[in-house]
Amino acid sequence: MSTPQKVAGGTAALFAVLILGVWALPADHDRGDLTGTWRVRVRLPETGRSTIRFVLRQDDDLVTGHYDGSYGTRPLTGTVTGGTVELTFTIQDGTPVTFRGQVVGGHIEGTCDYGDVAGQGTWNAERATSVWSF
Repeated sequence: MSTPQKVAGGTAALFAVLILGVWALPADHDRGDLTGTWRVRVRLPETGRSTIRFVLRQDDDLVTGHYDGSYGTRPLTGTVTGGTVELTFTIQDGTPVTFRGQVVGGHIEGTCDYGDVAGQGTWNAERATSVWSF
């Protein structure tokens, strides 16, 4: 085998190892990281059911991102402690909204409070397969 063929073969092998190595790394959500887009189903006694979207970024125990739903797009902040999540944002007239929940496998479920605007309810979330799937 000539030297150029050896170099080409070595380069191809190195490329294959790099690609397989990156593919084998755990994704963020495999490590419990909430970073990503979540489809959230909300159930409120006063307004019924709705589907909203959270786009989250987790850095250690802190969560930032935004809410997309019937109240527009709003920035949110939150925390994750163990498997407990708390997310907050504001809607019309500065009304605070709080989502509290537990991470259960690849899902989140819990309670939400929209204050005087829509009351208290329940929610569950699953990681969206795309930013449009909600």
